Formats: sequence, structure tokens, C-alpha cells
Amino acid sequence: MERPSSSLTPFAWVYKRDGRLVPFEADKISRSLFAASESADRPDAFLARELTDSILHFLSVEVTDVVPSTAQIAELVIKIVRELGQPALARAYADANLQRQRVTARPQQKETQTATAPAHDTLATASPPPGAGPALPELASWVAEAAAPGQLAWRAGAAALRQYSLREIFTRDLVKAHDDGLLTLTGLETPLELAGYVLGSPRALGAELWTAIEEARTITGTLLTLDGPEYLLARFDASLEAAVDFCRTFLIALRLANLRGVVNLNCADPPPSEESLAMGPLFPGRRVGEGKNGAGYLDSLLEQFLLTEVDSTPLRVDWHLSDRDFSPAERSKLLRPIGRVLQGAPIHFVFDRPALPVPLAEGLDRQHAGALLAVHLHLPRLLEQVTMPIDVGVFLQKLVSLGRLAISAATQKREFLRRHSQGRPALTRGFLLERARLVVVPVGLAKTVHAITGQGLCASAAACDLARRLVQHLRTVLLQDGRSYQLDTCVDSPTEFLQHGSAIDIGLSGVEPRAPVRDQLRAAGALHAAAKMGTATIFLPEERPPHLEEIVQWLDYAWQKTELVRLRFVRGTVPHGRSPGLWESGESAQQSETHHGDSL
Repeated sequence: MERPSSSLTPFAWVYKRDGRLVPFEADKISRSLFAASESADRPDAFLARELTDSILHFLSVEVTDVVPSTAQIAELVIKIVRELGQPALARAYADANLQRQRVTARPQQKETQTATAPAHDTLATASPPPGAGPALPELASWVAEAAAPGQLAWRAGAAALRQYSLREIFTRDLVKAHDDGLLTLTGLETPLELAGYVLGSPRALGAELWTAIEEARTITGTLLTLDGPEYLLARFDASLEAAVDFCRTFLIALRLANLRGVVNLNCADPPPSEESLAMGPLFPGRRVGEGKNGAGYLDSLLEQFLLTEVDSTPLRVDWHLSDRDFSPAERSKLLRPIGRVLQGAPIHFVFDRPALPVPLAEGLDRQHAGALLAVHLHLPRLLEQVTMPIDVGVFLQKLVSLGRLAISAATQKREFLRRHSQGRPALTRGFLLERARLVVVPVGLAKTVHAITGQGLCASAAACDLARRLVQHLRTVLLQDGRSYQLDTCVDSPTEFLQHGSAIDIGLSGVEPRAPVRDQLRAAGALHAAAKMGTATIFLPEERPPHLEEIVQWLDYAWQKTELVRLRFVRGTVPHGRSPGLWESGESAQQSETHHGDSL
């Protein structure tokens, strides 16, 4: 059972009406208030969470007992909700509380069923009657468009699993917030898996790689990340032909497993499993994988992973940069991946900064091999909850409440996985599940800041500072409150980008297509400095194609003068209504709508 600490609550334990001592859970107050709002025909999940946060503050003042009773807390909840200007909700909560007392007074029943049912308290919804399968109005259109049989099965299964996840994993207040557009719960199509995972090093190439990916598919349902395959190939002293086979095996396995992939190349330091291959003092400056094969593994891997004949596999390459890459001897080697970017290749540039763990994908690094869940927070929708004129302090407090809803979603997903981890030792091996991260993705950050300040992030220092402040405040709250639930958290971008009008406004990016490149880098760098993570979309000038050396200079500027973690270059704007290409969005607009933002 999750037990929050004093960072979220004024006390850790409470006495139940029957005398039992149990951990205090603030989320139960929020869920009970939401149930009361439902009974009053005004369901409002965000209001319930906001009121709960205020209640916790007043409880710390008014409750003098070290261990209060649930009856005391209920009386104070009614009083506080009424004084906060919600008399109708206070009455509905009081009526529901009285009803619960009557039920508690009866002999306990269905104890066995309660022990095995989802931990939704009184908010668990009933399952549909036998034979009443999920409604799939899209099925006919999928058949009509001649979808491949395998793809049709994936789509139909995903639609059914989305309904299952919303019914069985998350409580009704979170589902209501999801439906209201305040947040997006992702990973609904894969209820039994994590949102992302870093593939462990296989013991051998060939069949061992298939086995490793097969096991990984029991862990992650969305994203699989490969860390430094050039080091792995060097360990086996593989030939270039073996390297080609390795790439093709990985790409085919991804496609068959219906996973997205991120391949990390050119890391200055080897993965932990390959540390024996690190550059030593006897061979300074020698890259792993170079030697008897001439060009080495890196160029071959880059080209093989970007083959057009397998471009149906949603995969991108993260090309890592550090001090050595900007040295005179190495600088020219940047021209190859930059040239491929200008040809439309899905390549991101990642900066391996000494003070941070090596980033491997959004929400994943060498210290965090698993992403539990990604929750998107829709800031423009949250801004609608603030009365005019906009008070930044009020908005920040509302952002805290929305972030706490994301934490609630992650703890519910983790508890669901705990209950269903039997027979899947890989999910719990090495405390993978317990250490898996909640990834919180701000959506519409630039639009929200523009609505408050009237200016864009790249053009105004005040706007950029406000965006940085919002990100930093959200990260601080997530770290503090997540720690109360033994939950790792972070603020980051998604692995794919959703289309919002003429620009892409999701994650940690300046999203001003017509701003000078250096201004875009500077604004996004401020956000990454606050989050210690992020992926920035940098729009290249539309009027002329940039020279390769010009892009090298921009990357050097980003490395030297900003705290950017990851960036991708986009040529021009993304026209409204057009499905962006893979290198622009990570998936088609149609898939984005189907997934309802289901990304890491």
C-alpha cells in the first residue's frame, strides 16, 4: 500500500471507524470528493483535486492529534469544503459519508472480492455484461481502407484495451480529467507493460538478440531503446556484414513487436555492460569500432538504421555529442549525420553533459532503464480554470494540483502492474518496476505563456523566464511529492510530437518557427536547464537551406552556450492539416488522434 509522507500530508496514519490503524492516503479524499460531485450531477475531477490540496493545508493546522480518526477528518472535510465556497458539494460529501457509515455498520461482506479487485475504493466501475464487447465504430472504416490483416488486429485490440485500461487501471476521477482534456493518460493500449525500456546487452548476436527483444516486449509496450550498439559489436569483434545483420534483425523485431525504437550512437562513454571497451590512456582518441574495418561501425550503423526500405518501422537515431565532437580533428565527422537530417532522416542530436546521466530517450537514461507511464498535462486547458485577469501565482497552484493527478495515475498504474506481474520476472528483476519513472509532458507551454504575457518565448526574456519558472515549479512538485510515494518522476518531451496548428507545441521547446535559430536554442535551453531533460524542435530558415557547416556552428553554440539536452531540426513549419513525415512527428497525424496522444 502506498504511504505518503509529510510532504503531502500532515500525518502518516489514521484510525478507521473499526479501530484499525492504516496509512493515510490523500488521494482517497480527492476520489471521495469527486464521487460526491458525481452524485450532485456536477462531476469535476480537477476541482476535487484542488479542494483536496487546500484541505491538506488546513488539516495540518486544525488536527492536533498525532493519529486522527477518519471520522475527524470527514467532519473537517465537510467544514473546509463549505468554507471554500462549495456548500452543495459539502452536503453531497456529508450524505455520502453518512451512507458509508451505515454500510460499515453492517457485517463486512465480499471481503475476498475486494482483496482481488482493483484498488479503486468506492469508485471502481462495474465491468460490462458478458458478451458486451467494446464498441468499435472505426472497424468498418479500417476494413474499407484495406488495412493489412495484422494491422487491423493491432488496431482492434488497441481500441478494446484502451477501454479496459480506463475501466480497470484508473479511478473515475482520473478518467474524467482525461476525458475533459486536462491530462492525457498514455499507454492505454498496453496495460500490462511499461511505457519505455532500455534493452539490456544480449550475450551474443543473432538468435540472442531475438530472445532479448522478445523478453523486452513483455516489459515495454511502446518504446524500446538501444544503448551504444557500436560497443556491443566491438565486444564481439563483429564484421561489417554482422553489423548489417544486427541492424536488420533489430528493425524487423521492432516491427513485429509493434514497438517504436530509439538507437543511441556515438556516445563518448560505453554502456555499463561494455565498460571494458572504454578508451584508455594507451589509445587516446580512438573510437570504439574503428580499426581493421576502416570506416568503423558508426557510419555503417547509421546508414543501416536509416534504410528507406524499412522506413515503416518507427525508429529514430539519437546521435550523441560531447567536447570531442567539436574538436578540429572530429568536427568534420558531424557533416554526415547533419547531411542525412537535411535529407529527412529521423535523427536527433543529444548532448552528453558531464553533470547529467547519459540520456537514452525521453524519460530514460543510464540511471533509469524503465519509464512507468507518460502523462500529458494540457496547460491551455488548465489556464481556462483561471479567472481574468490571470494571476500567475494562482495558475502555479493549479499546476501543482494537476501534477498531483499525474502522480496518482502513476501510482495506480504501478499497483496494477504489481498485481499482474506473476509469470513475468523480467518486469520486476532488479527492481525495474519500482524504479520506473513517471514522465510528465507539458502540452501547450508556449501557447500558455503567450496567453499570459502576450509574447513568445524566443522574443521576450520575460516570457522565457515565466516558461522556465513553470517547468521548474512543476519539476520541484513532482520530485517532492513523487518521493512520498517512492516514485521517480521527471518533466520531459514525448518521443513523438503532436501537431498543434502551425507549430509543434508539446514538451520543452520554444516552438517559434520564424525566430532566429540561436534564439530558439537559447529559449529551449532555458527550459532544459529547469527540467534537466527535454527535446527541442528547432526550425531551420524557410527562405534558404542552411549550409552543413552552419548547422555545425549552431550545434557548437548549443553545446557551449546553452543547457540543451536533445534537439531535432525541422525545415520550415508544419502546415496545418497535413500529416507530418516520420522525421517531423514520429508518427502520422491519424495515429496521433487514434492514440489520443499516447506517447512517452
